[in-house]
Amino acid sequence: MELCARNYETSNGLVNGVNGIFEDCIESILKSFLWRHFHNPQIGNNTQIKNIQIYNEFPRLDKQWTPIKRKIIEIQIGSNPSHTITRIQFPIQLATT
Repeated sequence: MELCARNYETSNGLVNGVNGIFEDCIESILKSFLWRHFHNPQIGNNTQIKNIQIYNEFPRLDKQWTPIKRKIIEIQIGSNPSHTITRIQFPIQLATT
């Protein structure tokens, strides 16, 4: 079981602390998604509708799974704007009991 580690899409219920189950991963040059199943069918519903073309492209995906895209963030180091690092991650973490 994993938790959202940050607010991802608040209007869609994908907020910090909501739990779900990891189901699959799709990694390609243009796409990178984790697929999660949430116990509450309302969570992630808008995201599922918005990404319907991906379900057609990958028929093994269950339409009740929600795609979670990786986030890419540029962070400036120090005062020089040309010194940056890139952080790439999925906004989830393992849940502990």
